[in-house]
Amino acid sequence: MVNMNWTQEGVEQWNDTLLEYRVSGTTALNDNVYSEKVQQPLVDAIWERISNPRCSSWSIAPARSSYDANFIYGEESGKTTDQWAVFTPEEYLEIFSLDNPLYVQSFKTPEEAAEHRSKFVYEDGDGNEYAYDPSLEGVNAFYVTSIYRTLWLYIEKCLENNVNLLDKLHYGISHIDEAWRHNGHDATRACTTLYKAALITLAEMLTAEEDPTYKVWSKDVTLKFSESTVSKEEILQSVLRFKLVFTGEYAENYQGLIETWCPTSNYYGSEYARENYYAQQEEKWWYPMDDAPGISPTIETSQLYTRVAGWMMADYDITGLLYWGINCFFDRNEGNAPIDDYFTTNYLRTSNSNGNGYFLYPGAQYELDEMIPSLRLEAVRDGLEEWELFYNIKNTYSKISNQIGLDFDASKIIESLGTTLYAQDKIINDNEAFVAARTSLLQLASCAESSANMCIVDYNDDSYGTQNYKIYVNEGVNISNNGEALTNVYQTVEGVGKVYAVDIPLTQTSNSLHLSYTCDSVTYEYVQNLGGSVQKYSVGSDITATDFAETSDVSFSATLVSEIEDESGSAIKLSIGASNETSLDDKIQYFKFSNGFFKTDLQAAKKMIIHLYNAQAEELPISVYCKQQGVMKLRKLIDTTLPSGETQLVLTMPSIDWEKNYIDYFDFCVGEGATAETAKTLYVKDVVIYNK
Repeated sequence: MVNMNWTQEGVEQWNDTLLEYRVSGTTALNDNVYSEKVQQPLVDAIWERISNPRCSSWSIAPARSSYDANFIYGEESGKTTDQWAVFTPEEYLEIFSLDNPLYVQSFKTPEEAAEHRSKFVYEDGDGNEYAYDPSLEGVNAFYVTSIYRTLWLYIEKCLENNVNLLDKLHYGISHIDEAWRHNGHDATRACTTLYKAALITLAEMLTAEEDPTYKVWSKDVTLKFSESTVSKEEILQSVLRFKLVFTGEYAENYQGLIETWCPTSNYYGSEYARENYYAQQEEKWWYPMDDAPGISPTIETSQLYTRVAGWMMADYDITGLLYWGINCFFDRNEGNAPIDDYFTTNYLRTSNSNGNGYFLYPGAQYELDEMIPSLRLEAVRDGLEEWELFYNIKNTYSKISNQIGLDFDASKIIESLGTTLYAQDKIINDNEAFVAARTSLLQLASCAESSANMCIVDYNDDSYGTQNYKIYVNEGVNISNNGEALTNVYQTVEGVGKVYAVDIPLTQTSNSLHLSYTCDSVTYEYVQNLGGSVQKYSVGSDITATDFAETSDVSFSATLVSEIEDESGSAIKLSIGASNETSLDDKIQYFKFSNGFFKTDLQAAKKMIIHLYNAQAEELPISVYCKQQGVMKLRKLIDTTLPSGETQLVLTMPSIDWEKNYIDYFDFCVGEGATAETAKTLYVKDVVIYNK
């Protein structure tokens, strides 16, 4: 079966089929052993892939070695120098000088360069600096020369073809994948510092002469900038900012070392994390995995989950979507043993995550010499195409904004459009809502491109069920909402157009924004489903102090008070005592919240907003779980951080069988380990439920 074997023909079949669905693989040759024989054919094969407009990105990897194999030592050291070593310890330190313009240019700001340097440039007892770290000797890393050779050949391709495709490439280093789960902190430090040094040195090699030459294995390769329309400066910038995609969530002790985080999708569920951990990246990436079930592409999961991921990516400004595997023909339940007879064995092969790692299937059992795409792959493609629609809308809004002199973009309407499809990182499994939202998406594009240039320039939800929209139309266009002419002018752009304000309280079973206008004898509509009604639950009447209790071995009290930190306003004050456990592993601070309305009123809910006051002077990390009736294991809903003072906690309601497994209570963790050694105080002001 040719499409089951890893022949070169088979590899090309896989890649050709994937590109039809706008998905890129990571393997271009069936022989991936790093050697002189393979180097040029591999570059040629990948170049053919990234030259295809359907290919947006391709992952390459350097050849493995130990950290210290890259260094040349003096005779007195007694150490053996690897034949591919390139740095002396002294030269290594010089690369990371803040006086080196190439080093500073490889970051967005000089401050980022200084922070990166502070992570691994040290001082000895005499005050002398050093960058080579003896503690990393023997740690798994890579050969720096493999980066030189590989990128040099890609640059040669760019110059020969008069097109710079380096930005379609990125490095991925498998042995620092989710590093802290595998005790990989040292390997991450070794790889990220060597990686930056490799790019800086390669940039120096490019600037050495007009048409520089480098020996790639046994062959001298000259980069003929003088004969190409691609400038050296363009290539230089691509090299200095060449991406190393790090698969893992933000961790403080990696800050400064990692420039492109690629966390699992659940780590984008927190607005705090999006704004504080990932917002500064030039490219944002994420990937769905077993522990991120919101969009994990499994057979049991609704295809809507995978498709709506494209909408979430547009909302959160994510451009990189990573899947760990697409054709993993091995048995994960049997130690990753290869499957010789794919068609007669149990093809699911993985507990609770069936189909994860499989997007394409061999067609030989149907006498087809081609790959068969899964419905999940169809959903991925459709979601990416809708991401492209959002991309076009963003560009159209930007163009109109510049033309009329108003400062706005499409981010707020994209956020609003997603409110009926997902909350944070969790999908709301509602096919009808998706069909309505997709219709709205198409209408949104048509309205912006009409001669009225209708744009929804702002959106706000007061978190109590009133939504406000700001709508721009060109001068002379009469626009209505639900049949009533808009008259509340928020802003006038003299001689150009008007911005109208529309407030919509979510009081009905079904609420909508329904804009209509006529221009050029054509009537345009924009209809957006805003979801169901909103219900507020007040403390003292709907919610009482007895609804809260501790679920860990700490002192706890809940009291109804008439003021919050000397300011008037009823609230339930929660005092969570410090843990007295002797073992750090046993120190935890948990409390639970339960109420009779959970069993009934949450059935139609899409999210719950708890308005809080964090009495700590500092930010408070918090995790929230739900306990379902008849289910022993708690289900995590969110990890986030509460700022000090007035704040709110948004909890997405999970998709569950409410007849059997309604929610008993929510469990809150405000301290684990060392963070549980201090008492905490929170005030609960009220709870608001948004219905589907």
